[in-house]
Amino acid sequence: AAPMVILDLPIPGGFAIERGELDELVGSKKIEKYQITARQAIVYLRELPPKHKLELRYRLKATMPVKVTVPKGEAYE
Repeated sequence: AAPMVILDLPIPGGFAIERGELDELVGSKKIEKYQITARQAIVYLRELPPKHKLELRYRLKATMPVKVTVPKGEAYE
């Protein structure tokens, strides 16, 4: 198992992340905690078992009309 995995999820300019789904993931113990910055959501997992598929759903809300290209999210151990 991978202990303390960190997910770096980009938030494109002109969008804001809605915290409701992330709060529910913390409440259900699917994630340990999260932090929101201007350009990213950092999600902390306590442990990720081998060959375990993890799917996280969250919403972004448009704050202005824009066309953007979003970088890929990254995971760190």
